[in-house]
Amino acid sequence: MRFYLSSFIGDGSLDNPFRPPFDDFTIIDLRPPGSPAGLCLVAIDNPPGVTPSGAIDLGEDLDGILPVPVKRRLGNDLSVTLDPDDLRGSVVELVILHGKEDGSRWRPLKANHQGFHEVWLGERIYHAPTPQLTVITESFNRADAAGLGPDLTWVTVGGWSGARWATEANEARKTNTGGGLNTKGADSDLATDDHYAEWLITKLDAAGAANRSVAQTRIPGATHNDTGYQARIDRTTAPSYEVRLDRMDNGSRTEIAAPVAITPTLSYILRCEADGSTIRAIVEGTTERSVTDTNITGNLQTGVSGTVRTLDDVRQDLFEAGDLAAPPATVNLFVRKSRRHASRLV
Repeated sequence: MRFYLSSFIGDGSLDNPFRPPFDDFTIIDLRPPGSPAGLCLVAIDNPPGVTPSGAIDLGEDLDGILPVPVKRRLGNDLSVTLDPDDLRGSVVELVILHGKEDGSRWRPLKANHQGFHEVWLGERIYHAPTPQLTVITESFNRADAAGLGPDLTWVTVGGWSGARWATEANEARKTNTGGGLNTKGADSDLATDDHYAEWLITKLDAAGAANRSVAQTRIPGATHNDTGYQARIDRTTAPSYEVRLDRMDNGSRTEIAAPVAITPTLSYILRCEADGSTIRAIVEGTTERSVTDTNITGNLQTGVSGTVRTLDDVRQDLFEAGDLAAPPATVNLFVRKSRRHASRLV
């Protein structure tokens, strides 16, 4: 048996239905709902001698290491970042974790009545309980003390060495004045690198110099260096605020989206999302900045950062981070095993 990623041929009519360019196949349909265009994964018992136009040969070994160019092409063509290095793991991740309920991709695979995901591509290639996605939270509810806590373990990731954080009045407060950003990482891995980090900004004073509050994604847990994506709000001279998106590369900052002015409410949630190559800065549920960036992948931790100057005050509360893939709710694993294009839905 050999496996392919393939586009569809045909015009959707009874005489010429949409199908991959093979005669005998089993497929997983990866088209968005209602879309005639898109891609599918194909398994063939008797593969052709030449790969048809519009198809990519993925090999015949489900558990061997995918060649880097093939893995990259598979991820790029489907606009996702794949963590597994083998074909079996990549297929399972695609149908369970990378589907979308908003119609922009195929819908994610739903577990069966026993709570198991079952994936077929030519044969049953996966049968396991529903993967548990991760959410972590920090309440900052403790007696006043230096540092952050008590719910998560916080480590220094980077920034100005003189900057300090403290827990005061059940909030996170940046205590040093006159210094630059100081980043703290929540030392807990999430399940995937498609995740978010957010917290509630309760006070962001300004007296003519920029104060900042930051949520950060894709921090490397092994090294805890200052790498990842930062969504931040800058408070300049009152009442001016700006939302920015930055990429941090081991302490080196690159602006990846131009700032946008906003007028937030008194307390507001700042959220950073890393969803494949799409990086977003979200304030109170509104996407203020969104950009494509492929430089940082694979990192599973999150964190926060901030700046306070002179006698200003920067306070935050209720940190949360978690995987973006929601528990699957809709079946959309279309498997067709056919010489005449008959189909069944599993």
